[in-house]
Amino acid sequence: MGEKVDQIISLAGLRDEDMSIEDIRTFFAQLPDVLGDWQISSPMRPGGGPVLPQGSIDDAAAARGLLDDLTLVFRRALERSVSRRELSSDEDLDGLAESLTIIFRSVVSMSRRGHSAEDLRKYLDIAMGVLD
Repeated sequence: MGEKVDQIISLAGLRDEDMSIEDIRTFFAQLPDVLGDWQISSPMRPGGGPVLPQGSIDDAAAARGLLDDLTLVFRRALERSVSRRELSSDEDLDGLAESLTIIFRSVVSMSRRGHSAEDLRKYLDIAMGVLD
């Protein structure tokens, strides 16, 4: 999972120094299609869904590290959004960055369990309300 997560984090300029809330929205808008592409290219198990690699503890730690990194990326983008007045300075940026990471993890999990891109979009339409 670590490599896939790192590839996703690189989408939509998420590591760019000048990213904004709109970049975060673009990132999440692309996820259903990106995750759908992975399912199509992943080997399938007999019961239907993709075969997920059996990870070691090191793989799990690496994936957690990448997700922690994603939270930091979101946090930096939110800070810049406050400085640009795209977001209120009263927002709990740590909580909001953690929420965005949880939304990301939820979408990845839903995709792995075979939810369609349309299901993921419906979930994201609601979940992205955290940025309103």
